[in-house]
Amino acid sequence: MRAQITAIVLLINILFPPAILAGGLPVKGHIPLEEAFITFQDNQQEIFLRINLLSEVSDATVIFPVPAPVEIDMVSDDILFTYLAEATQPQIQVEERLVWINSPQPNHNDEANSHFGTFNGELVENYQIDQFTASEPDALQQWIEEHEYYLPTRAYSILQTYADQGWSFVTITLQEDRPIDSTLQSIRLTFETEAIVYPMMLSSLVNQPFDIALYVLTDNRVDISSLETQYASPVDQLNPPPPDEIAAYFTASFLTKLGASQIAPTSITSDFVVQPSATNESFKQTIFQTNEVSGWERMSGPILGVAAVVAMNALVIGFALGLSYHMRRLAGPEPEDSE
Repeated sequence: MRAQITAIVLLINILFPPAILAGGLPVKGHIPLEEAFITFQDNQQEIFLRINLLSEVSDATVIFPVPAPVEIDMVSDDILFTYLAEATQPQIQVEERLVWINSPQPNHNDEANSHFGTFNGELVENYQIDQFTASEPDALQQWIEEHEYYLPTRAYSILQTYADQGWSFVTITLQEDRPIDSTLQSIRLTFETEAIVYPMMLSSLVNQPFDIALYVLTDNRVDISSLETQYASPVDQLNPPPPDEIAAYFTASFLTKLGASQIAPTSITSDFVVQPSATNESFKQTIFQTNEVSGWERMSGPILGVAAVVAMNALVIGFALGLSYHMRRLAGPEPEDSE
């Protein structure tokens, strides 16, 4: 496939610079956040992929590498990701801080519901999905030329590395009548593999930081060295439990959520390979929020109470002194001592 990719690289970067996508190579598009639900059993891996694709043109595409020929089908709705976000949301711990001068209030951006952000736009189905295997090296090159796509310069060595390892490529192309800002209908990719892998090498091509969230369902807690563990729990302890519409997806016993915000593309040097964790201990991320409260408003009650007590004491003391004075006047002068 080297000669074919070389021909493509000659036209690289003429029209479209690299954009953001964690996992695949975007062309004419920008993806600020990607979510994936990954299952693995008996050397079969499934990736449920949901992306929010931003593009100013109608034919934006994503090239997604996979380690083996893949079965592709659509997920009818996004109940899965809505549920995963709810069940794994971090716990919020609010702390108050008294301030005595006016200061701007922090904007928490509804962090209880999403650590990375939210998807916008509409669910759309009007896009084309194609697959190109390592056994047909000319097909991908011909497809790219027919669509007049231009790849980043460094795409050559990365695509060649995948091709040399026998990987396949899936392309997701939007059609002309889709919205500019669209949340794509979730796609399920199923393929054979000896280890859980999530392709990331193409992400080193982008020119801006990106966010990613991976939900990994296996029989034990797992780790990815480059990502932070944000949630870990046995499936039978998920709260709420998976609804009936998606219960069939939860075929293993442990769910781990791993993610990162603002990943630097230059930090990506290899694919994400999932490893068993040293423990199956449950974990839930805690987000700390600090609410600034006006000290004058919060302390106005106690301050007024103290002032009232002081004033009352002053009145009592004044009354007592005044009464003592009048009693002395009524009693007259003290009699002189007789000799």
